[in-house]
Amino acid sequence: MDLSLKKTAVALLFGPALGYASALNVYQDMAEYTFAPKDGYIGFAKSVKASCKNNEVMLAKKQACPNEERLCKAFLLHEKTKYDLVATTQKLTMLDKLVSFSNSTDFDPKAWIDGSELLGERSAALMLEQERLKAAFAIEEEAFFKQAPSADPLYLAEGCQEDTKLTFPYGQIGFSTFYEAEFLEENQMRVTHYLSVRNHSGVDIKADSAMFYYRPARRYIDPIHFTPWVVSKYAPKAPQEYRTATAKMAPMAESASMVEEMGTDKMPLPEVSYEDARVYQVKNLSLPSLGIPVDMPIVSWEAPADCKIYVYPYANTTSFTLCAFKPAYQIDTHRWKIKSGGEIINDHAIGEYYEGMYQLYAKAEEDIQVLRRPIVQNEKNIGFFGNTVRKKDGFTLEITNKSNKPKTLNVIERFPVSSAEEIKVKLLSVSSTQKVDYEELKEGRIEMKIDFKANESKKIEVLFEISYDRELDIEY
Repeated sequence: MDLSLKKTAVALLFGPALGYASALNVYQDMAEYTFAPKDGYIGFAKSVKASCKNNEVMLAKKQACPNEERLCKAFLLHEKTKYDLVATTQKLTMLDKLVSFSNSTDFDPKAWIDGSELLGERSAALMLEQERLKAAFAIEEEAFFKQAPSADPLYLAEGCQEDTKLTFPYGQIGFSTFYEAEFLEENQMRVTHYLSVRNHSGVDIKADSAMFYYRPARRYIDPIHFTPWVVSKYAPKAPQEYRTATAKMAPMAESASMVEEMGTDKMPLPEVSYEDARVYQVKNLSLPSLGIPVDMPIVSWEAPADCKIYVYPYANTTSFTLCAFKPAYQIDTHRWKIKSGGEIINDHAIGEYYEGMYQLYAKAEEDIQVLRRPIVQNEKNIGFFGNTVRKKDGFTLEITNKSNKPKTLNVIERFPVSSAEEIKVKLLSVSSTQKVDYEELKEGRIEMKIDFKANESKKIEVLFEISYDRELDIEY
């Protein structure tokens, strides 16, 4: 987004509210705005419902709108461009008609030449002006419809002595949240929780108080009552006709899925105070219908973080930095931006709660290259002891630190675990040219901690043995 536009949006967002009491409630599937419209003017809205004293009020479209309103100014400018375009097109049409209607009997070569030059210049000027106006009209139209869903000014069809409540459908006013982590030192970071607000309703909103709820306002719950769990004698059931039953159930299933889909979709939002987990409040909110997301900080805190480099070669050979910390507040969403010294490290990071801590997958470590290769099987790796087969297997890891700085890598690997008593598996060795610091944990987990010098490479071999009856076929 253009920086000047974003600054304008933030200024409008925190601008003073009007003197009357007004309120905005935003959910994940709808939004409600209570206010006193001036002269019945609503905005350039579409599919919105209005009510006065809890009674629905009809809305009416008009050609005019208050000149001082922001969207009305854009609308009037667009209408003027449209008028100028039509007028220029008409001038070109009339010029063509005048040329075709001219039927002079006296032929004066000089007059024809002078007239042709004059007409040509005028025609060229009009054609260029027409193209310029067409381009301007398209740009203005695109910009307007990014801010509003309709180009028709909307009014209350009848007066309302009380505040009017507007109900907006899903997608017109909404919010989402994300987090930003900025590394202050190696293992110290500042976490900032943001709201990202978007208003595309066509109504410029000014609210003394605004509440944002990270939940749907409408949630379908099936009625449920206790039924006993019965044990009875087994009796074969008669075949049933499922086609009719399926046909009867189809509408209900479709309706439930639609409600569930509406309830789980996520949208964009604004804010200033953290009220509770997934609940935020903004006071004196001015939220113009700009159609672009505007980010606002909610709360910020510092936390010590334990950051280490990990790789799980059996799943993915990309190494990454993982930072574990204890949040000061509940983490509502797992979208993160990572920064260090003002530089963006990762604009699309992911986090999760895991084993009592919050883990932030901060960035990929491009300087560490990991190659995992299986050991080629041959008959020497298979031995027979009576009816038991002992099969040796494994893999190699070739790891290179391409950086000019030393790094420590935590490698998480695995070897097979048995699901049957007839199959036994044991780890034989984890070896390299230098001693490898590793642990064998439950469920075949292997943890290695490997230190690398700048531009250093290491090769590690992992061997395990599987013992099973020769009559068995195994897979892993």
